Parts: sequence; C-alpha cells; structure tokens
Amino acid sequence: MSMHAKEEFETMFRLARRMARRYGHIGTFEPDDVAHNALVKLLARTGSRPPTVGWLYKTVRSAASDAARAVARERAYVSTNIDGSPGCVCEHADQFGMVYMNGRAGTATDFDHESDVPPQLLQVLEQLAEPLKEVLVLYSSGCNYVEIARVTGAKIGTVRSRLHYARKRAKELLQIAG
Repeated sequence: MSMHAKEEFETMFRLARRMARRYGHIGTFEPDDVAHNALVKLLARTGSRPPTVGWLYKTVRSAASDAARAVARERAYVSTNIDGSPGCVCEHADQFGMVYMNGRAGTATDFDHESDVPPQLLQVLEQLAEPLKEVLVLYSSGCNYVEIARVTGAKIGTVRSRLHYARKRAKELLQIAG
C-alpha cells in the first residue's frame, strides 16, 4: 500500500468514525464498530471511481442500520411468558438455519409452528414452494438479502426475485383463503 493510499484510508476512517458517533452505541455495537464495518464495505467496493464523502456517509448509515437489525434479531431469540417473565433463550441460528432451543435442534421454521402464528398463515406457508418459503421465513426473521444469499447459497438477485414471488403468491393465497 503506497503512502498516499494509506493516508487517504486513515482520513476516510477518521471521517467514518466521526459520522458513526452520531448514532452512538447500538446495543453492543460501538461507533468504532460501525465505522469499521463501513470501511470493510469500502474495501470490498468495486468500480474505478473513488469513494466520495456522500458515499461514505450512506455507507456508515447503512452499517448503523445493519447493527440495529442485528441487535433486534438478538432480542428476538429471547421469548417471554404470558406473565411477562423471561422465558427460554435460544442460540443464534447457524449457517444452515439450525436453532438450538430447550436442548433440541431443529430448523428455524420448526419453531415458528410453536409460536402464536395464525393457522391461516401456516397453511399459506405450507403451500409455498420450498425456495420461496425459505427466503420469506428468513426475511421475516430479520435477515437481510446478503445473509439470506449466504444461507441459501443463491445470488442476491435470486433472493430478491424469490422474495418478490413469495410475497405475491402469499397475498394470492391469503385472498383465496379469506
């Protein structure tokens, strides 16, 4: 890395840290974590045009949103009992969608049946093709397109397409059932 490139990168990092401080602490994420994640996106960026301050601002904002979604997903794994007391806690799902809860393993969709999901919605999910059901369940559980693509092994464009068709088909099935 040349001296000029190193100085430019350090300048971008200082600027990203300053921008990330606006968002404060997001759960366990500190502003430096948000700035770091934004710069990882900067390094993974393709294209010949150099990044601008506006691009960096949008990337920091996106990294802060990603951190907030990750914190929200972590909270979703803690259930509460009817009286409001803490219930069971399950671990994060692994890359294959396996969740470990109360000492037994199963897919993330197995646990959806145990919750208070309306029977009509369960029937709709059962009627969807497996790839459509998979992306719809992952998206509704808080995963973003990149995470869904990583779990399913599909490209991001394919994930977007499947999610579009899953929503469309689910709406049709709900109208027929209703």
